[in-house]
Amino acid sequence: CWVQHLFFEQWAKLKEYCNRKGVRLIGDIPIYVAPDSCDTWVNSRLFEYDEDFHPLRVAGCPPDYFSKTGQLWGNPLYRWDVMEKEGFDWWIARIRAMSRLFDLTRIDHFRGFAGYYAIDANAPTAENGRWEKGPGEKFFDTLFQQLPDTALIAEDLGIITRDVEQLRDHYRLPRWRSGELRQSDRAQPQQQHA
Repeated sequence: CWVQHLFFEQWAKLKEYCNRKGVRLIGDIPIYVAPDSCDTWVNSRLFEYDEDFHPLRVAGCPPDYFSKTGQLWGNPLYRWDVMEKEGFDWWIARIRAMSRLFDLTRIDHFRGFAGYYAIDANAPTAENGRWEKGPGEKFFDTLFQQLPDTALIAEDLGIITRDVEQLRDHYRLPRWRSGELRQSDRAQPQQQHA
C-alpha cells in the first residue's frame, strides 16, 4: 500500500507539472479485463461466469486474412444487462479513476460497445463465435450524465461497421487509428498512425 501511495502522489505531481507546461497525458483502458483479475473475482455477477467461476463465453474476433481461425482472446464477457441495472457503476468507476490519472482516456476496442464477438468458452478457435449487440448509447448516455467532462478517445481497430461509427460520432469522440490496412497492404506490415 505504501508504494502505491507514493506512486499516486508522485504521479499527481508529474501530471500537474505536465499540465502547467501544456502537455496533456493520454491513458489507455482496455474494454476487457483478465479472467484472473480482481475485477472478475470481486464482481463476478457482472461477467458471463457459471456457478464455479468458469467463463461461459469469451471475447475474441472472427476469422479474417490475419487468422483463418480468428482470435480467441479468452477474456470473460460482460453481463451488460446486469451492468445496466446497476447503472453501469463498475464501468463508470473505472473511467472516473482513469480521468483522475490522465487528461484523456483511449478506449481500447471501442467497437465492443456497439457490438462484440462472443465465443463459447470451450471452443478451440474463434471460428464459430457470433456478433452480439453492445450497450451502445445506454452506456454512454449514463456515463456522460455522471461524468460530463470526461475526455475519451475511441480506438478504431478491428471491424469498424456503421454502428460503431455512428456511436463514436454521436458523442463526438475523436478516433485513434492504430493502423490502417488496405487491400493492397495485406502482405505488408501495418503502417502506424498516431
